[in-house]
Amino acid sequence: MIRFHESLSERSVYFRYFQLIQFRTRTEHGRLSRICARDAACHVAVVRLSLEESSEDLAVNRRRRGVFRDVIKWLKRSTPTSPSQ
Repeated sequence: MIRFHESLSERSVYFRYFQLIQFRTRTEHGRLSRICARDAACHVAVVRLSLEESSEDLAVNRRRRGVFRDVIKWLKRSTPTSPSQ
C-alpha cells in the first residue's frame, strides 16, 4: 500500500480524497490498518495483480458482499486469457 501511495500524484490524491492529504498522513500505520482491515461478514477484499513478473498490484478495492457479484463479472470480462489456453 505504501508503494501505491508513493505512485499517486497530488491531483490523483485530491480526486481520491477530495482534499490534499500528505504522504506521511496517508501511510501512517494506524490509518492503513483501519482502512485495509475488513469485516468478513460485510466486506470482500478484491486485489488484482499483474500477470507480469513484476507482480505489481494493479487494483485494490473493498466491496460490500452484495456488490461482489458485479466485481466478479468485471474481473472475468477484463482478465486476459493465457496464450497456452
